[in-house]
Amino acid sequence: MYPDRDATGQISILEMTPAEAETLHTALMRILNDLPPIEQVAFRRLLIQLEKLMTRTSKIE
Repeated sequence: MYPDRDATGQISILEMTPAEAETLHTALMRILNDLPPIEQVAFRRLLIQLEKLMTRTSKIE
């Protein structure tokens, strides 16, 4: 059904193209801005971890 899934049905964030990662980041920032301030703290932590992951994978390529 989804050609971007692997044999187990998972989509790996490590296999994203830079354009896909940027699109995801933009979407997540929009979600962050819509959250109540208390929930923004945890969501920001998630974004920081994703940014670290994206930085690591872009250095590998």
